[in-house]
Amino acid sequence: MTIHQFVAEKTGLSLVSVTNDSAEAWKGEIHVLYPYLQRPIALSAVAVGAHDSLWLPVNIPLTESSLCFGCNGFAPSDHLAWATVELTAMEYENGILAMEFVAPVAGEVVLQLSHEPPGPLVAGGHPAVFDWDAKTQRARLPIPAGNAKTGRVRVALAVDAPGATGFFQDASVLIVGETSRLQAEFSPPAVAARSRVRASADLTVVREEAPKSAEIPAIDDKDKPALVTYRIAVPPTAVPGDIAHLAIEADGMQLGHSELRVLPAVTLGFADAVSVRLAANSSLPIMPAVIPVKQKPGREITLTLHNNAPEIRTFDVAIDAPGLEFSPEKVTVSVGALLARDVTFHVFSSGADPGVHEGTVKVSGAAAISQPVRFVVVPPEGSVDWTWEGFSLRENTRFRASFLAGRWLEMIDKDSGQDLLPPGGGNGKFAPMEELERLAPAKH
Repeated sequence: MTIHQFVAEKTGLSLVSVTNDSAEAWKGEIHVLYPYLQRPIALSAVAVGAHDSLWLPVNIPLTESSLCFGCNGFAPSDHLAWATVELTAMEYENGILAMEFVAPVAGEVVLQLSHEPPGPLVAGGHPAVFDWDAKTQRARLPIPAGNAKTGRVRVALAVDAPGATGFFQDASVLIVGETSRLQAEFSPPAVAARSRVRASADLTVVREEAPKSAEIPAIDDKDKPALVTYRIAVPPTAVPGDIAHLAIEADGMQLGHSELRVLPAVTLGFADAVSVRLAANSSLPIMPAVIPVKQKPGREITLTLHNNAPEIRTFDVAIDAPGLEFSPEKVTVSVGALLARDVTFHVFSSGADPGVHEGTVKVSGAAAISQPVRFVVVPPEGSVDWTWEGFSLRENTRFRASFLAGRWLEMIDKDSGQDLLPPGGGNGKFAPMEELERLAPAKH
């Protein structure tokens, strides 16, 4: 374990780097300096994965605008004392302090505040308790384990009781070329009728009319929040990966906002695609994907289908490449909301000529996309050459060599996946494969 602490001289803002160089995950207690009191403290239940690292916040002033958006109204002494997981963002809006963490495991955050917050803590939209120590004026908040894939989790604390609240429930993504239904919750309910949604210029927002049973409760029903559904239309020209901004306003004040990723309905990944290794720990994926196939036996290939929609969807997947055959011809697969599933095909290439064969993966059903893919048919004897964006590649059934501007980048042993060249490659020329095989072990 390696621990380094960095402290800003003027503000006392501090970050602690914890690195685990071992092959096993570590969990335990670490001791760090708490600049606010100029004394050491112990952070317990800190967890670091094998060969992983994390940055822990210690003594983060809430008035530091570069780290806490909209937090200018806090007292100079108010600060995030420490957290046992990584902090990625903070913002203050309408009386609520929201914090985003990367938390593969559960942790805690401690806030030093000038007055007792009314709460409650909100974690993933569900109220929970928090501890307030009146003597030290600290609020201790549990941080639940984050998303299974990203580890991200958002927790919030009402530092000052807002007069009204409005926020989107479970808002995560918007789909390119589709209309999504997002539900907003308002309290007190009367504020729903006076609210509006402000959105990015390319989005179309329509408020659904409430049924006669009334989604919005009576004005005097103060215990039941109002629920309003909005239809958000994203044009087909939207840029995948962009961020859409949505804000809820009422009575001239912003009650809440969301930043949603704009994604295509479905995306494809290829587990068997070739990447070019540029350095010891850096590889460049080749796009469109390139997949090597031995000429005689063919091979199995795996596609990963990512469903970016917030509901279960069913897709039909097929591959077409002149000179090659695929089995099955089509696969029908259902994928859960915001999840991915693997699809397997067998490529038959005995009748194909050696070299590059252009192909297309077609997805239909709940979404329609067409994505190019290339297959490099490798003969049982000899080698095959192909190029991509200035890179030259030569491969046979055992090895693949990559070159760029006269530099020999890698010599991949296909059976082990290991690079026979030292980190960073070396000088070399685009020689016959027999000569490259002879030189590679010597360089290694």
